[in-house]
Amino acid sequence: MTSAAVFELIGLIGALLAVSCFLVRSRQPLPGKTRIAFGMLLAVSVAAYGAKYLEGSGLLTTPIINPIGDYLAVIWPFAWFFVFFVYLMETSDRALKESQERYRMVFNGSRDAIFILDGNARILDFNPAATTLTGHSHKALTGMSLADLSEDLDLNTYRHNFNHKPDGFSYMNEIRIRRAEDKPLEAECGHTIVHINGRKLMHTVARDITDRKQAENLLAAEKERLDTTLYSIGDGVITTDTSGRVTLINRVAENLTGWRQSAAWGRHLSEVFQVVAETTRAPCKDPVGKVLETDAITALADHTILISRSGLEFSISDSGAPIIDRNGRTIGVVIVFRDITASRKTREEMLKIEKLESLGVLAGGIAHDFNNFLTGIMGNLSLLKLASTPGSKTHQRLSEMEKAAQRATDLTQQLLTFSKGGEPVKELTNLESLIRESASFALRGSNVICEFHLDPSLKAAEIDTGQISQVISNIVINADQAMSEGGRINIFARNLEIKYGNELMLPPGSYIQITIKDTGPGIEAEKFGKVFDPYFSTKHKGSGLGLSVALSIIEKHNGKITVDAKPDKGTSFYVYLPASDKTPTSVEKPDAPIFKGRGRILVMDDEDFIRDISLLMLSEMGFDVDTAKDGNEAIALYQKSMDIGQPYDAVFMDLTVPGGMGGKETIQELAAMDENVNAIVSSGYSTDPVMSNYRAYGFKGAIKKPYMMQEMSEALEILFRAERKLQ
Repeated sequence: MTSAAVFELIGLIGALLAVSCFLVRSRQPLPGKTRIAFGMLLAVSVAAYGAKYLEGSGLLTTPIINPIGDYLAVIWPFAWFFVFFVYLMETSDRALKESQERYRMVFNGSRDAIFILDGNARILDFNPAATTLTGHSHKALTGMSLADLSEDLDLNTYRHNFNHKPDGFSYMNEIRIRRAEDKPLEAECGHTIVHINGRKLMHTVARDITDRKQAENLLAAEKERLDTTLYSIGDGVITTDTSGRVTLINRVAENLTGWRQSAAWGRHLSEVFQVVAETTRAPCKDPVGKVLETDAITALADHTILISRSGLEFSISDSGAPIIDRNGRTIGVVIVFRDITASRKTREEMLKIEKLESLGVLAGGIAHDFNNFLTGIMGNLSLLKLASTPGSKTHQRLSEMEKAAQRATDLTQQLLTFSKGGEPVKELTNLESLIRESASFALRGSNVICEFHLDPSLKAAEIDTGQISQVISNIVINADQAMSEGGRINIFARNLEIKYGNELMLPPGSYIQITIKDTGPGIEAEKFGKVFDPYFSTKHKGSGLGLSVALSIIEKHNGKITVDAKPDKGTSFYVYLPASDKTPTSVEKPDAPIFKGRGRILVMDDEDFIRDISLLMLSEMGFDVDTAKDGNEAIALYQKSMDIGQPYDAVFMDLTVPGGMGGKETIQELAAMDENVNAIVSSGYSTDPVMSNYRAYGFKGAIKKPYMMQEMSEALEILFRAERKLQ
């Protein structure tokens, strides 16, 4: 095919296309320039075929047609290519315009504010939503910097990203935008580096998140309050999902279980919350399953023990409840539990205390009655001894019987102190004999040897002999029981001057230090701090009260008791008592003369045999005696004596009269009747405050039951001697 034929073929195709553009209706009409180009192509095509037609019909001669044909043959292909070029240009421009229109539509139609920024965050372009967001007019925003709008835009970070990050790089931040005439708002910005017309710009989309931030803040505050509440309450709280996996554990639960939140999260509850039955030690039923079965608040197993991660055990009470969402679906379980170890121990101790209080009432009553009986026994012994010949065997036997009765008196005194406590009834006492007798009596029948190292110049002390004897006995018995296979106890006593600012925190002054050392196994370190705790005992049969009672007694004597012990090196107790510079009179006065006198004495006691023995002893001393069984009868007799002008010189009154008026109430009536009444109180309850502070209640003397004739004699002698001095 010749070149002319090729050009002719191309021209023919162009002509057909040109005709189709005008004859065929298109859904999308061609652009105007393209239609013009196709028109030119059609004109050239018509001219070329017209020239051929004229040549073939002979209307024009060949010399004329040939130059025209050659010319059109060259023009025709170029016309076609012109059409193609024009079409491509028109199509490209149209696509660009459509793209620009779509972008502008999206740009202006976006509900989020859009800014086009340069490298310094200066606003080059923005959409209408930007004016709504900022409250600024179009004119005011133009040329403004985003840094001028924002209170907290990090311009350095913006510039770094703009200058060093590649095209397409995006990042997010939150800024606070200052509105034109309104309060600031929170905005979330998405920044993307773009190139527009070859220029590097920042495309920023800003969205108002003020409401969302407020909701988030409220939610965070609510969560913080919930977390604070959960972590502040005194109960342990563990929440799980429906499969039993831990989702939350508060601080109390962390401390009790030994698991921290980070370690417990996602673990099964049975691994973190290990509970066993207190008696059988069998694992308790899965609490999550139990709650899910009932789908209600459920009290879990009673008498359960929680075993912590470290092996510590706690008595707990617990309950569980389902966690229900807003749609009523159970999404988990919450377990609430508390450590009741201390409260259970307290309840147990309270039960012990109640039992001991009941025992104390019983023991006090027994001791009181026993003291009354001993009063009758000792009073009769006094009379028999008075009737016997001093130095005779009978006199000696009676003296031994008095000592035995006195020892029984000490035992009842210890029983009263043990069961009820009370203020000590102090008297000046030589501690040397008291220490020897108390320790020897406590070790009677024991295989433990006791050695005494007592300072011969040991001072006396104002003490309740019965109570201090009990302290010595309790410590010695404790040492004896610690050395079941035998051992040695060394008891030291010395005078000690304590200065100001001492470690014992005692007032400065003269003291007596009593040290009781044993060679027993000592005390373990973990038990050392509990030695004086009530009910603490390392012995199966021990009550745990001996040393706590000793501590209470010494403190009531304004003293101090301490302990020093190490395992396998024995135990040492140190007792400190205030010393006195006075010299005590002899405790035993078997040969001292009985006080003789004349006068009238009234004895009030609810026991017949005490009234009888008191009458005999006082009559033996030379007094006229009347007796009364209670306060009412005593008041009547005293009033009668006043009426006849023969008042009583002294009155012995029992402090306690079951079912009647006792000495405490009676003395008030007698004092109202006679302000000079000479009353001496007596009681088997020697720990009663009235006995230790009798003058505050109107009495002028006190005598403990059981008493002998010698003690009644001394009480009267002291009373009458004081009366003579006053006169």
